[in-house]
Amino acid sequence: MERLSVSIIVITISIILFLNQSAHAHFFLSITESKAHSPGHIMVSLGWGYALPMDDFLAGDKLATYAIYDPDLKKMEFPFDAGANKGVELNKGKKYPGFPGGTMLEGDAYCRQVLFKEDAPQGTYQVVATMKKTQFTSWIDNKGEKRRSRQPLDQIKGAREIRESIIYQSFAKAFTAVGKWTQPKALGHDLELIPLTDLSQVHVGDVVSFKVLFMGKPLQPKGGEWPEIKAYGELYGEGGIYGLKGMIFQGVGKIRVPTPGRWLVTLFLRRPVTKELVGKCLDVGYKASVTFRVR
Repeated sequence: MERLSVSIIVITISIILFLNQSAHAHFFLSITESKAHSPGHIMVSLGWGYALPMDDFLAGDKLATYAIYDPDLKKMEFPFDAGANKGVELNKGKKYPGFPGGTMLEGDAYCRQVLFKEDAPQGTYQVVATMKKTQFTSWIDNKGEKRRSRQPLDQIKGAREIRESIIYQSFAKAFTAVGKWTQPKALGHDLELIPLTDLSQVHVGDVVSFKVLFMGKPLQPKGGEWPEIKAYGELYGEGGIYGLKGMIFQGVGKIRVPTPGRWLVTLFLRRPVTKELVGKCLDVGYKASVTFRVR
């Protein structure tokens, strides 16, 4: 395995395989910027899955908040239908006579447009979406079959072996600069990635740095763990499977981006169950993501 050293950050090229899509699929935002008409606008959409800029539809009942913040953290909410994409995880699509090659799913990508004003505050804007806390349990039943559901641990019946039981929450961000890039402010998420690099001017070969905050403090290794950020590029590897890893040191994670196009940086933390959740799950999870474009 080839290792590329960036200061004391080790970046490892790896194959990332996920066994349970419902629990570990990526939750991310995509921004398209347009300067065709001054002062410009952005198009925003929500992604779910693995492939950039969009893989699957996200069920609206999972979404907690969706908004944009200006450089001073003044907020505009994006309304959304909580009933959108209901049952999408189990929907295999609609068949059409005369088209044997596939089926079709209709869904909401939560696309929103922001039109900036001539006197809009200059600086970095944050588009943010958060998911509700989600329960996920997988187990082997008494017949040896693999099962999974959103039920808490104490509601699972007939389990021979519990493979995973977790309550987790995901936080997604994307950034756009009006006039100039300024250092983004923390929003107070349980787990937060804050770019220390101007994401409006990233080129192939650049090192991109992120401050990592957990419960408002720089993330530090706990016990024997050594947390890592992971990064995926739409033109890097194949199908969102191949990625890069960057170890987090003194609350900062770094990666060097080798290809152009859209990139997704993620971090997943697993913590022991808290007192109030004993019997409901075995772990508590936190996941944060940031998307940006490389020139």
